[in-house]
Amino acid sequence: MALASSPRLLLLLPPLQIILLLLLVLAAKSSAQERILLVYCGNTNYTSPSPYESNLDVLISNLTASTPNFTSLYSTVTVGNTPSSQIYGLAQCRPDASPATCFDCLNRSAAAAAGDVVPTFGGGDGCPHRRSASVRADHCVLRYSDQNFYSQPEESVYLPLMNTANASDPERFSQRVNALMEKIMPEAAKAESRFAVGVSNSSTLEDIYGMAWCTRDLYSDGCLLCLQQEAGALRTRQVGGEIVKVSCVVRFETVAFFDLSAVPSAPPPELGNAQAPSAAVENGTGDATRGRNHSKNLNMVWRNWDQRTTLRVVDQCLGDEYDAKEVLRCIHIGLLCVQKESSQRPSMASVMLMLSSYSFMLPAPLMPGFYIGGPFSSVFESLTSIGEIEAHVSESTKTPESENIVSITDVEPR
Repeated sequence: MALASSPRLLLLLPPLQIILLLLLVLAAKSSAQERILLVYCGNTNYTSPSPYESNLDVLISNLTASTPNFTSLYSTVTVGNTPSSQIYGLAQCRPDASPATCFDCLNRSAAAAAGDVVPTFGGGDGCPHRRSASVRADHCVLRYSDQNFYSQPEESVYLPLMNTANASDPERFSQRVNALMEKIMPEAAKAESRFAVGVSNSSTLEDIYGMAWCTRDLYSDGCLLCLQQEAGALRTRQVGGEIVKVSCVVRFETVAFFDLSAVPSAPPPELGNAQAPSAAVENGTGDATRGRNHSKNLNMVWRNWDQRTTLRVVDQCLGDEYDAKEVLRCIHIGLLCVQKESSQRPSMASVMLMLSSYSFMLPAPLMPGFYIGGPFSSVFESLTSIGEIEAHVSESTKTPESENIVSITDVEPR
C-alpha cells in the first residue's frame, strides 16, 4: 500500500490522522481474514494446570504446524497415555486451499477455540478450558476431544447462512441448484478428500457454483447422509446459501468462492465399448444379461419377488458365500430403478444412500414397466436362476421381439 511504502508521509500527518489510517489498514486486513463460521464446545472442563492441558497444547501445535505441509491437508493426532489425559484431534483444510491459507485458517480456528477470536457470525467466548471443541471456518475444520470421535458424524448443531435476494427466475434457479447438488454430493462422498465442487453455467441466467465437503474421517455413507440432510435445508430459490455443520458443509453461490481449477473436467466419451452396460449388469447379478435376453431376467426376478422367493434368482455357483440381507436389498433397489413412471425411480444420489444405509426405508416396488409374460412364462416357472434362463434361451428357438425394451429415465432437475 502507499501507506506502507511511504513512511515519511506518516511523519507529516497529525497523530490523530495517523491513528485513523492505521485503524483503516487493520480493518481492511480483518475483512480479508478467514471467516470463523461455527464454534461448538463440549460440556466438560479440564483444570489448569493439568496433564490434559499440556497434551492439548501439544496437540494443537502439532495439528496447526503439520497439516499445511501434508499434500492431503489433513491429519489426525492422538496425545496422552492415560484415559484422563488422552485427547484426539483432527485438522483438515479444503483441497483448493494453499498451504499458507491452510496455516492461517487453522491458527485462527485454534484461537477461536481458545476464545481469542470472535466468530464471524455471532459472539461467544470460545471454548477455554473445555475438554472438547469444534471449529468450522471457510477453508478448514479443527476438532479435538477427550472422546474418540473419528468416523462419528457431529450433527448436534448447525448454522444456516442464506442470501435474502431471490434469483431472476426462482423456479428454474432452484431446479438447477438441486440438480447441481445431487451431482456433487455423491462425488464428495466417494472422493478420498470428501470434497467436490461443480458449476452450472447458463447463457441467460445466473451461473451457479456449488460445494459439498465432509471431514475425511467419515465413511462414504455417513458423509452422503450428512450432506443430504443439509441440502434439504437450503433455500434454493435465493442466490446463495450455506448450511454448516461440524462434519459437513454444503454451499452454493452465483459467484465463484473456490479455486475453479478444482472443478473436474468432463471425461471424454468412451468409444467402441458396447459391452460396458452388460459388464455392469454382470457385476450386479453374477451372470451376464446379454442383448435382448435381459427382459427375461427381469421377468424372473419380479416373479420371484412377488412370490417372496427372491433368493431363488441368486446364481447357484455362489453357494452360501453371500449375505442374504444385502442381496435382497440390492434386488429391491434394482426393481425400484425399473419402475414404469420416472417419478417412481430413485435418483442416483438416493440409490447411493439406499445402498450405504439400512436406515433409509425403501418403498415397495410395483410391477416393472417392461415386465413381459410372453411364451416363456411357463418355462420360467421351472427355472431357478438367471444362469439357467440364459442357458435355456440360448438353446431355444428365438422369438422375434422389439429391440426397444430399455426403460429410459427422463433427466429432470429435482
